[in-house]
Amino acid sequence: MTATAASAGAVPRASGSITRQNLRTFLSDRFGVLFTAIFLGFIVMAILAPWIAPHDPNAGSLLRRLQPPAWLPGGSWAYPLGCDSLGRDILSRIIWGARVSIFIGVVVVLIAGAIGTFLGLVAGFLGGIADTAISRMVDVLLAYPLLIFAIGLMGMMGPGLMNIIVALVCFEWVITCRLVRAQTLDVRNKEYVEAAQAIGLSPLRIMFSEILPNIVSAVIVVATLRVGTIIIIEASLSFLGIGVQPPTPAWGTMIADGRVFMLAAWWVSSFPGIAIFLLVLSANLAGQSLRDAFDPRLTR
Repeated sequence: MTATAASAGAVPRASGSITRQNLRTFLSDRFGVLFTAIFLGFIVMAILAPWIAPHDPNAGSLLRRLQPPAWLPGGSWAYPLGCDSLGRDILSRIIWGARVSIFIGVVVVLIAGAIGTFLGLVAGFLGGIADTAISRMVDVLLAYPLLIFAIGLMGMMGPGLMNIIVALVCFEWVITCRLVRAQTLDVRNKEYVEAAQAIGLSPLRIMFSEILPNIVSAVIVVATLRVGTIIIIEASLSFLGIGVQPPTPAWGTMIADGRVFMLAAWWVSSFPGIAIFLLVLSANLAGQSLRDAFDPRLTR
């Protein structure tokens, strides 16, 4: 709370002690900590891709075409997960592909989260025409499944990394907006908000200095959960051929390239699919653990 609001008689918010208690609750969840560590491990792998990838992800050789993993006959530990139909190292492409998936997931969630948070604060605090217009826009977008909506926009804009980000942001902001609006409606009549209004603070300052700090934990939790969804949608678009384009390594594209070899060379599609599974699972379980620790409405 601001000092002026406190002097007006609002109840101080003991955010520091609550944060320490929330942190202790989170650390006591061993599975939550484990999957958070796995998720962070994927992020570190993506950042360090140029240094830890054993080979150039786009360097191929037909002599290594569909070479099996190292533990199978004909495999080599120089290419531990085998090679694809162009003789490219699957492990290196998975490591570099993590960059694409995590970059898109994080950037989309950050941009959409910022837009949705602002519009949700405006709708929930100001109400009236602003609330009606924003809420109707949210209702219209939520009527469409995210994947169908993204396919439609990508069909109009064309494939590409930036177009994926734009298409996903155009829908994703409604998730955060709806959450923030509901949270704002819940806290806008609290004593500290009324005190800030009584001393003449502007609506913008009240929204960002009084309301937002009290709902930001819920926004962070939802953002963590949405990263996994965005990664799946990006992989789906790349699988359909309207997402990230070759030769950029992308897990969805790798799965699509290997589906015709599933019976003869299962590893081409299987290992990228396992990578998607582990990344999305760790992101979702980490988000659920954060929700259980930081959502004040849940009983601990």
